[in-house]
Amino acid sequence: MDDVPRWAWRGLGATTTVVLLSAGEVVGALGAVVAFATAEVVFDAAAQEPRRRR
Repeated sequence: MDDVPRWAWRGLGATTTVVLLSAGEVVGALGAVVAFATAEVVFDAAAQEPRRRR
């Protein structure tokens, strides 16, 4: 995730959630929140893991 700044990634997640909520898609908005939160955890874990040389 080095290509996309954190603020842009979080902004996309927030925008997606707000748009879904405004359309009345509560389940979709909840899914978006869970998906983006999971992605944050995965990318943080990947950033902490030392890179291996091949």
